[in-house]
Amino acid sequence: MNSSAKNVKSIRLFLINNLPRSIVAIIVKIKGGGVIDHPIYIKSQNNNSLECTIAYNKYGAFCTPNSCKIDEPVQTTYRGEQYEEKTLEYIKALNLSGDIIHAGAYFGDTIPGLSDTLSKDSKLWAFEPKLESFRCAEITILLNKLNKVELFNFGIGEINATLNLLVRNENQSRTLGGTSRIVESENLQTQKIQVKKLDDFIPKERKIALIHIDVEGYEELALLGAKELIKKNKPLIITEVTEGVTISMMKNIGYEFIVGLEEKQWNKGFRNAVFRYRED
Repeated sequence: MNSSAKNVKSIRLFLINNLPRSIVAIIVKIKGGGVIDHPIYIKSQNNNSLECTIAYNKYGAFCTPNSCKIDEPVQTTYRGEQYEEKTLEYIKALNLSGDIIHAGAYFGDTIPGLSDTLSKDSKLWAFEPKLESFRCAEITILLNKLNKVELFNFGIGEINATLNLLVRNENQSRTLGGTSRIVESENLQTQKIQVKKLDDFIPKERKIALIHIDVEGYEELALLGAKELIKKNKPLIITEVTEGVTISMMKNIGYEFIVGLEEKQWNKGFRNAVFRYRED
C-alpha cells in the first residue's frame, strides 16, 4: 500500500471513530463497510448493566467502573501502571507460605498481583461490600483466570451485622469508589451492606500468612473481628494507620511496626503500614 492510500485509510478510520453514530452509519452504508477500532458508547436502558472499561498493566487485565473514572486507582490503571505497586512488590519478595486475606478489594486492582504471590496450596480471600465494585472485581478475576481467589460481597468487622456504606458524595454527583466508608446513618448516599467477623468465616484449618486491609477507617474493627485468627496464625498485617489509633491497637495485640510502604510520614500515618508479631 502506497503512502497516499495509507493516508486515505487513516483519515477514514479517524472519521469512523470520531463522527456521530448516525453519520458513521451512512458512511459505512455508502462505502460498503468499514472498521471501527473501539465501540461507540451508548448509555444502556438496562438499569442492571455494568458500565465499565477494561484496562491493562503488567499484572493483568482489570474491569474498572466507569462511575469512578477520576479515582486514582482507576486513573493509574488507565495509564498502564499499578496502584500501590510498592506494596505488591514488597509482598512478592516475602515468599509467603499460606493464605492471604485482602479486605477492600475495590475493582480487583491488586488481586492479580496478590494472586501471583500465592504458594502452591494457598488461596486469596478477597472481600468487597460495594456491589458495583464487587461485580467489577468478579470480572477482573475472570479476565485473568485466577482460580486461587475466593471473592465475597460483604465487608469484615467486629460483629456480624447489616450496616450503611456511604457510596456517593453529598450532592450525589460522584460515586466514591475506593473511598466508600461505613457510616452510622442511612440516607440517599448510602447502601446497605453485610459485615461479618473473619473469626466466624475463615475455616479454622486454613493457614493465614498475611492480612492486607484497606477499609477506609474501619480497619481496627475489622481486625478486632479476627482476634482468634490472628492469635492462632500470627500473620503479617498490612493496614492503613492514622494519628496513632491503629498503632496503639496493634501494640495491644502484640504487634510491632516494621515499615510504611506508601506515602505520608509515620506520625501522621501510612496508607500501608507493615506490622509483625513480636516473638519476645
